[in-house]
Amino acid sequence: MTWLKIRNKVFLISLFFLLLFLPSSAQGRDEIIFEHLSLEEGLSQTTVNTILKDHKGYLWFGTNGGLNRYDGYSFRVYRHEPFSSNSLSNNMVTSLYEDKNGIFWIGTFGGGLNRFDPSREIFQSYRYSKDASSPPDDLISHVIGDKKGYIWVGTFQNGLGCFDPERETWNIYLDDDSSGFSGEGVLNLYVDSKHQLWVGTNKALNFHTKRDTFIPYYAHSKEALPVTAITEGRKGFLWIGTASGKLYRFYPQEEKFEEVPLKEKGEDVSIHAISGLYEDIFEDVWIATDGGGLLRFDRATEEALVYRHEQNNPRALRDNKILSIHGDRKDTIFLGDLTGIVWLGTHSKGIEKFHLKRPFQRYNGKSFLLREVAGDNVYAIYKEGYDNLWIGTFGNGVKLISKEGETQHFLSDIDDEHSLASNRVFSIFQDKAGDIWIGTDRGLCRYNKVDSNFTTYENTLFPSSFGGSNKITTLLEDFKGTFWVGTSEGLYRFVRKAGLFEAIPWSADEASYLREDIISCLFEDSRHNLWIGTSNNGFFRINPVEGRVEHYVNDPLNSKSLPANRIFSIYEDREGVFWLGTDVGLCQFDETSKKFLLLTKEDGFRGDSIRGILEDNYRNLWISTNNGLSCYDIRMNTVRNYNLGDGLQAKEFNASATFKDSFGRMYFGGINGCNSFFSTDVWENSHVPPIVINEVLVMNKPVQPFWAAGGRRRVILNYSDKFLSIDFSALDYTHPESNQYRYKLEGLDRDWVNAGNRHFAYYTNLPPGEYTFRVVGSNNNGVWNQDGTELDIEVIPPLWKTPLAYTGYGFLLLALLWFIRKYLMNRQEKETEQRLRIVTERTNEQLRFINKKLEEARNHEETYRNQLRSLASALSMAEEKERRRIAEVVHDSIGQNLALTKIRLALLQEGINDDSQKDEVTAILSSLEESIKSTRTLTFELGSPILYRLGFAASVEWLAEKMQENYSLSILYENQGLPEEMSDDLKAFLFRALHELLLNVAKHSGADKAYVKTSYSGKMIRMTVCDEGRGFDTHNIDEGITNKQSFGLFSLRERLCSLGGYMIIKSKENKGVRITLFVPADSFNV
Repeated sequence: MTWLKIRNKVFLISLFFLLLFLPSSAQGRDEIIFEHLSLEEGLSQTTVNTILKDHKGYLWFGTNGGLNRYDGYSFRVYRHEPFSSNSLSNNMVTSLYEDKNGIFWIGTFGGGLNRFDPSREIFQSYRYSKDASSPPDDLISHVIGDKKGYIWVGTFQNGLGCFDPERETWNIYLDDDSSGFSGEGVLNLYVDSKHQLWVGTNKALNFHTKRDTFIPYYAHSKEALPVTAITEGRKGFLWIGTASGKLYRFYPQEEKFEEVPLKEKGEDVSIHAISGLYEDIFEDVWIATDGGGLLRFDRATEEALVYRHEQNNPRALRDNKILSIHGDRKDTIFLGDLTGIVWLGTHSKGIEKFHLKRPFQRYNGKSFLLREVAGDNVYAIYKEGYDNLWIGTFGNGVKLISKEGETQHFLSDIDDEHSLASNRVFSIFQDKAGDIWIGTDRGLCRYNKVDSNFTTYENTLFPSSFGGSNKITTLLEDFKGTFWVGTSEGLYRFVRKAGLFEAIPWSADEASYLREDIISCLFEDSRHNLWIGTSNNGFFRINPVEGRVEHYVNDPLNSKSLPANRIFSIYEDREGVFWLGTDVGLCQFDETSKKFLLLTKEDGFRGDSIRGILEDNYRNLWISTNNGLSCYDIRMNTVRNYNLGDGLQAKEFNASATFKDSFGRMYFGGINGCNSFFSTDVWENSHVPPIVINEVLVMNKPVQPFWAAGGRRRVILNYSDKFLSIDFSALDYTHPESNQYRYKLEGLDRDWVNAGNRHFAYYTNLPPGEYTFRVVGSNNNGVWNQDGTELDIEVIPPLWKTPLAYTGYGFLLLALLWFIRKYLMNRQEKETEQRLRIVTERTNEQLRFINKKLEEARNHEETYRNQLRSLASALSMAEEKERRRIAEVVHDSIGQNLALTKIRLALLQEGINDDSQKDEVTAILSSLEESIKSTRTLTFELGSPILYRLGFAASVEWLAEKMQENYSLSILYENQGLPEEMSDDLKAFLFRALHELLLNVAKHSGADKAYVKTSYSGKMIRMTVCDEGRGFDTHNIDEGITNKQSFGLFSLRERLCSLGGYMIIKSKENKGVRITLFVPADSFNV
């Protein structure tokens, strides 16, 4: 279970007992301190007609000068703007209501009904119109909403309207119409815990039924009952206030009114009209009146207590004419939203605020028992066991209060030697013998209980013109019974039997301090060491057993030394830890290391001048200061601060005015009285405050955050917006000035910034980027809302810092690097070129020389080549002629002889009868026939007779027959023209070439068909041979025509080149071969 839950449980238990024993507790609530908010604090106008607390925790005040939103520190005002349809329609705001969607419905006097969306800060007005559905009037008195979402609008003189926001339709209810509604003017609207609507009019109390009708109720028959205020009591009845100043209880079940008489101390209270009612957590009813001030009706005693304006009392009500009252809603009391604050709107003095329950009971003013110290400057407090309480004042003597409550007041009387020596009392002490000793500025006084007077003892050891040795500042009796007396001029011992002061034999150094300085405090610790605090020289610690004296002073060069030389108080807690009150903060003393730890305002204390220190039973130090009272939790290292608004006598307390009695009750005296309390009775504010961002300023101009995706608020800044201010609040109004804050701008701040009670943050020159501002806060008692709130902030970069720009910079950089690289490469190339040029020039010189020699050799080579080609051509022609000659010889001689021999043998065979001889001749004839065939074949191979006798075309046909016969290769021949006259050499060349090409087709192509085409044009004979065989790669054509299988092609090409012709070969793998020969006809002297 968390500490907060435990505290809430303690609060509920305390509340139970508080309600159980209310009469006694009521006495502690008689004294009310009113706090004021008006024009000086920023309120737009001093007439406050209505008050509302919204779901965020903001307080809204409707005035005659506009709508005001309050955050605990300042007001934000919304007014009518003449030329804006989105502004408030009229500045006189009479009523406020917030619906379940956070939309405000605002009644105005003369401007009709307004709808206000706080998130967009846009107003929409609904005005009276005769021709359309509209409010019944523009003079709106009250606005409220019901469970169904309908908005009920009461007017001052024209009945009641009901508005449906979804359909934007109106229903109007007028006096004595069919609905049963009674009254022309609506004075109050109220929805009870059962969601039932009650309407107070100038005539009756009207109840709205489920049938959309009204039942009017009257206190006396049908006598007009102007109901001006309605609120529900905890027991289910309604409190009814009227314009005549009467208060009623109305019981809805019985439909009965019960008039409640208002009496103060048995006397009737005369008041004006009741303007508002509020029942608090104690079931007391607070009655706001129109001119009669504020009344608290005590439900237990049935008595009324009146609070009115008091002249020259700044804490009293400032205006008796109260128009509105607002307190904690009943449905939030047990849900952690209890603040205990009541707000009043007055007619001409602005806002009044007071606390139902304050942490401290003041012995002042109208408080029970110790009212006699009201206004007294209390310097000394002492209580005798469980009996008498002694209070010493500065200027008003001593007051003795018995446990029965009887008070004796002792004053100095120059004519009575047994009176108090002086009215300026600085210390009170009771010794072990039971005597009461009182230190004044004119000596030491002993109280004589029997005679109820005093005996005064003066210090005459070291008389001075200022009488400082007789100004008794502090008293102490140690464990040995030694009576120590601190004065304004040193420390003394007092011998009670002799009635004399005794000087202490200090050393020379000690005497310079302890006989001259003001002794501010004396303390004996648990080991019986005597601690002596001074006003200017730190403190001394004396070990009485060893006689050792230790002196501690401030050393400016040592941060762990005593932080200040002025000591107000010394205290040892239950754990044996020593605490010193100085004028710069609370100081913890470590006996082992002799070092000091200082706690100041930066650690959460309200004041740095620590006057008094006491410890309660829960390890808390209660510390009085020059600026309120603080409670320091030693274990948790946390501080709770209390100020004037919590019920303290004043902000400033006195150093010696602290005391804790045998019951554990603590007393703290100050410049205006005394506070007395048990630490367990101090009411703690357990309200967890909502944290809100009030305003965002960019360049000192307000900017409205917008709602982004995900329901997050967002602000967008331009890069030129150099200044950002964020105002925030913890919406707890108990003591806003004591609320604490921590904030962090994620994306910039590494750690949380401890802002103390500062409720704003500044940032300048934020770099472009995304940020999240987070803030958490606490109430005045240190109860933190750790969830806090947050705001997304985006700073848009300038055009030259956008991602697109950086992308461009990247490209530019790449381009620059490219240009630099290009430049370097170009320069390197130029340098290389320069070097190459030099090398080239030198090389060229050598090459020119070599080329010259090569050219000469090439010329010789070409000559040799041409000669070789001519020789080859001549050899070829000679070879061809020789072939032809041999063919003619073979054909004409050998062939003819063989043929003739064959004929003769055939004739001879006919004459042979011998079969064996005939067979022999047959064999010879067969052999001879083969020889004839071979001869013919040789003849055609050496030189076809057909070529020379019948021409080239006939030889082609003969060759085709032979190719078909020998290689099964079909030849298709197309002659497109040949020269009319062709030399035998040309014919022979063409025939030999064709024969070579067809042999290649037959042997290597794998084709069974070949095509031959001849043509003649431009003195060039063209002969083409193609097939559809396997073909070959023309990239390797040179390699292909130089292998053994194609050597004939190589020879053919060389022969052509020697004749001035050429050969073209086209082929693709598996696509066949096309070979075309171009033969100059004139090379053979056609």
